Amino acid sequence: MNLKQFAMSKMFLEMALTIVSPSHLQYSPICEQFATLLRKQGDWKESIEYSNKALQAARSQLGDGHIQLAHLYLGRACSEMELKEHDKAEQSARLALQIVEANGPSQSKQPHTSASLEWKDLKCSVLFVLGQALIELNRLSDAKLVFQNALTLASQLNDQSKQLLITDQLRDIELLQTTNSV
Repeated sequence: MNLKQFAMSKMFLEMALTIVSPSHLQYSPICEQFATLLRKQGDWKESIEYSNKALQAARSQLGDGHIQLAHLYLGRACSEMELKEHDKAEQSARLALQIVEANGPSQSKQPHTSASLEWKDLKCSVLFVLGQALIELNRLSDAKLVFQNALTLASQLNDQSKQLLITDQLRDIELLQTTNSV
């Protein structure tokens, strides 16, 4: 997206927010679209502000455990990582993970339904960001466990690019642990 497209998108989202009240069902999705646009522009702080607005509206409309909140927390965690607010990123990722796990597919469902695959994909993404936050917080053993769980999910998804990224993170953890023990 070029700068003109970003400016137009931002203008339309700003107009939408002047029309829609915070209690309107579309308020949260508009705020999250705004947060996503701001992340694409590298405006991490403002992105977090709009993620927080989206979270507040979504919680009041959908309840604290709705799966949509996990997506919102994940987006906020990504911005917090970029701002090097690793403690906050860990908290956001853990909130997302808590929601994802509470909304997981039941064991009686088919393991390869689209809902099950989407759930695994979201959980894998949340675990990846959580693992990155833990690395930055120098909690390498915890990060290793998180990435191992993410690798299991990526393997179940047969997503080789995720598997490669996660394997790289696990290798980096091993190197850091070796360096720290010397």
